[in-house]
Amino acid sequence: MNAISVLKESLILIKKEPKVFAPKLVTTALYSFYAIWAASLALRASQIADPAKVDVSLMNEVFLLFGFMIALYFIDLVSYAMYPSIVSDYNNKKPINLFKSLLEALKSWKTIIFFGFMLLMLLFTLMAAAVFIQLSIMYSAMPSLAWITAPITVALILVVSILFFFVMPIAILERKGMVASVSESITLGLKHKNELLKVNIALMVLALITMLAGFVFESTGFIALLALAGFIAIRLLQAILYTYIYVVNPYFYLKIKEV
Repeated sequence: MNAISVLKESLILIKKEPKVFAPKLVTTALYSFYAIWAASLALRASQIADPAKVDVSLMNEVFLLFGFMIALYFIDLVSYAMYPSIVSDYNNKKPINLFKSLLEALKSWKTIIFFGFMLLMLLFTLMAAAVFIQLSIMYSAMPSLAWITAPITVALILVVSILFFFVMPIAILERKGMVASVSESITLGLKHKNELLKVNIALMVLALITMLAGFVFESTGFIALLALAGFIAIRLLQAILYTYIYVVNPYFYLKIKEV
């Protein structure tokens, strides 16, 4: 099973089974609500002339927003954990049942929580490494080499993505714990590193496209109606592309298990 085949067949899957978009559409709607809420809160905070006179209710709302953000992060992980079951049913020519896939995901709630914390730790580690490299170069005798921070960071992200690519499919489909899932994912990642590198580069490009599209739109001054239409369009694009990314992951795993 090569990378191109996985990417093509995953695309065929989401075209034939549009219901696979549902979990990501739900989380996208929640993220959109969060973005609007955060923007509204920031606007109200910016209108306070004296920071010392911040309303208690506003501070409570900040904590509530933070709590919602954490809950949303784990809701998103649960939706991600639904896709191994969804893709497995499709691969076995069974009807896709989203409720069944949700229950399958929730059975591994401990693994999902550990996986969520592991992702956060990896993210902070990568960010810290990037900052350390940047500062080390800037304060060295060769500050002109600061540009190499970006490719080094991308390389680190790709290595981590390859090694942990199969954690969730293994945890959900094989009913393994976090340690066993990570161990097997690393083994498979190293074994299929060449094809996984191609897949992860393609998925990284798709993720970058959605981020840039959102940034370009949000940094321009559209009138209200166009702003709303653009906001909805960007969120739909993100839902579509991230659904595809979520499908590729377990599809690749199932195909290498058939070999």
